[in-house]
Amino acid sequence: MRRLVSLLLAIAGGLLAVTALLLAFERRLIYFPLRALELEPGELGLVHEEARLVTEDGVTLHAWLLPLPGARRTVLLFNGNAGNMSFRLERAAQMQRRLGVSVLLFDYRGYGRSGGSPDEAGTYRDARAA
Repeated sequence: MRRLVSLLLAIAGGLLAVTALLLAFERRLIYFPLRALELEPGELGLVHEEARLVTEDGVTLHAWLLPLPGARRTVLLFNGNAGNMSFRLERAAQMQRRLGVSVLLFDYRGYGRSGGSPDEAGTYRDARAA
């Protein structure tokens, strides 16, 4: 019986330790920002406007508006948890061609040329700013 209790306590302690480590490194396990842009819109022949967006907590985000003359809609393109918006330029160009829309791409805080560092609450603020 003592061995069973000892074993269960050891397992519980191990699970607590693993949980503590996951919580401590949560951001590093979720967010994979890259600062360097791999591509600029002009390299794909895309007309673009540089934009700076300011979040409700004062973080400045870098964005590109890819306007399409005559477009009646603009699509907001989120870039996911890794890389930065330059990795999504080809997708934005495809959207323009196939859907006939303008596209707004932006980098979350800590990604590309945007200020700050990524976290969940900040991601929501970034999305509202865009």
